[in-house]
Amino acid sequence: MTSRRVLSGLLVAAVVAGGAACADRAPTAPAAGPLSLKVSAYDLDGDGELSAEEKAAKKVDKALFEQQRKEWKAYKKAVKKGLIPAEFLRCEPLKRERERKVIGPKGGEIKVGPHMLEIPAGALTEEVEITAETVGGPAVDVQFQPHGLVFAEPVTLTMSYKHCILPVDPTLEVGYYTNREGNGEGIGNRSVIELPPSLQDKDEDEVKALTDHFSGYALVTRRPTN
Repeated sequence: MTSRRVLSGLLVAAVVAGGAACADRAPTAPAAGPLSLKVSAYDLDGDGELSAEEKAAKKVDKALFEQQRKEWKAYKKAVKKGLIPAEFLRCEPLKRERERKVIGPKGGEIKVGPHMLEIPAGALTEEVEITAETVGGPAVDVQFQPHGLVFAEPVTLTMSYKHCILPVDPTLEVGYYTNREGNGEGIGNRSVIELPPSLQDKDEDEVKALTDHFSGYALVTRRPTN
C-alpha cells in the first residue's frame, strides 16, 4: 500500500500533463471470450490453430531465441570474468508468452511471464478482454491490448528484472514506447516517449509504475546524477 500511495502522488502531475493526449484514445469496447486463457503468442487470428504463416513465424522466432541465448551466455560469462563492464541493462532472453483475461468493474490482475498488471475496482466500467504479451529478447518489455484503452483509475504495472545483469547503481524506470520513429531513448527500433511515475524496489528486483492507458512498456536505465 505504501508504494502505491507514493506512486499515486507522483501520478497527479503526469495525469494533468497527459490529459490532452489521452482524450483521443479509443473508448473501451465490450469484451467477449474466455474468462481466463493462456494462448499461443503466434496465434494472431485467435482461432486456436497456427496457420502456415504463423508456424513459419514461430520457427524463425525459435531460431532467434536460440541465438539470443548464446549471446546472453557469452555476455554473462564476460561480465563475470571482468572482461567487459556491464554498462546497460541486459537480460536473459525469455520466450514469448501471451495471456488473455476478461476483467470488469470489480478489477483483477493478469500475469504474463514475470510481470504483473493489477487493475483496481472502478478502473473499468464494463468487462474488457485484456491481452498481455512478453516480447522476448534482451530487454524487459511487455505489450498490452486493446491499444488505447483508458482507465478511470490508475493501474499498477510491476516489471521484474530478476533475470537481468545491471550496471553499477542504476536507476530503473518503466518507459512507454512506440515502434514509430520519434524522439526519445531508443530501445532497438523503438523510442521511449513517456516515463510514467515509477518506483524501483531493489530488494525485490522489480519496478512498479502507474499508468492510465495501454501501450508497450519496457524498463529503461538512468544513471544517478551527482
